[in-house]
Amino acid sequence: MNITKNNIILVGFMASGKTTIGNHLAKLINRTFVDTDYLLVQNFGISIAQYFETHGEKLFREHEQAVIQSTCNRSNQVICTGGGAFINPENQRIMLSSGKVFWLDVNRDTVLKRINHNQIDRPLLAHPNPTQQIDKLLSERKPSYEKAHIRIDANSKTVEELSNQILSHLKI
Repeated sequence: MNITKNNIILVGFMASGKTTIGNHLAKLINRTFVDTDYLLVQNFGISIAQYFETHGEKLFREHEQAVIQSTCNRSNQVICTGGGAFINPENQRIMLSSGKVFWLDVNRDTVLKRINHNQIDRPLLAHPNPTQQIDKLLSERKPSYEKAHIRIDANSKTVEELSNQILSHLKI
């Protein structure tokens, strides 16, 4: 696959650290930081959870793909995406050809520890058994995440360690 841009794209499950690491990384290497979920919230004028509730996941995913396409048309960015964005094969194609895609891999325990206090903002976890739902989603999404260029274990490292690990894979 031919990579046409030099973006750094972070994918992975919710609470894997994409936004925190992406923001830190962008500052380190003086690149524009783009959070596609943030852009969607700005476009919608409401939270993603509210949008899901009102319009459903299907319409959300259509808007998400348009934002990813538009974002990936530019270069020199650190881009982080929503946890389900990389599941869409077209989003995969767009991202994989727009730069290096890093999968920030986390396990259930890490997710639970990180989301404990803001679970209400995570529409896919509005479930009677969030732990079971996390296991299900991790299992379903893993084959897609594995298509990223590089897997990074994001369970127990600091933001600095993860940023340095990502930079070690790049020629910047």
